[in-house]
Amino acid sequence: MITQAGFDGDIAAPLGLELTGGYPEEVFTRWGFLGEEHEPARDLSIYGASAGLDGGVDELIKIAAALMRGDLLGKEAMAQMCDGDPAPGFMALGQWVFAVALEGFAEPVRIVERRGDIGAVRVQNFILPEKELAVVAFSQAKPFEFGEVWMGSSFSYDLLSAAACPSAPDK
Repeated sequence: MITQAGFDGDIAAPLGLELTGGYPEEVFTRWGFLGEEHEPARDLSIYGASAGLDGGVDELIKIAAALMRGDLLGKEAMAQMCDGDPAPGFMALGQWVFAVALEGFAEPVRIVERRGDIGAVRVQNFILPEKELAVVAFSQAKPFEFGEVWMGSSFSYDLLSAAACPSAPDK
């Protein structure tokens, strides 16, 4: 387990992360919107590792870029992280790894997907290792559905198609 001090010194500082923090070492609340109303504030420390880090889109992109460059994990560990096993549903170390035919590509593209969802706040974090691309999407309003990339029709599918393939038609 990485402590907050270890995260700050070994990961955050070298990557230039400024907004990232950890739980449950601090009491922190976050709220979203349910329709037009604020949802009640939540103490995220009650979620333990499920709310293990906080930060912004920029921080998640920096972490994803560092992973792809090999700055955080060696080649063997990165290969293991990106090896989705179809038997348990393409799970690989707490994330999904699968190939999907994105619009604009002749061949399926491998996607490493992590997501979080507490209350109305949601995040989807995608790494496309062979494309050297990371895409992060946040929402703090329900009902909003990112959808499933592998279904070939959803907000996430359209977002990745547009980000990974500049010649993909606009939706």
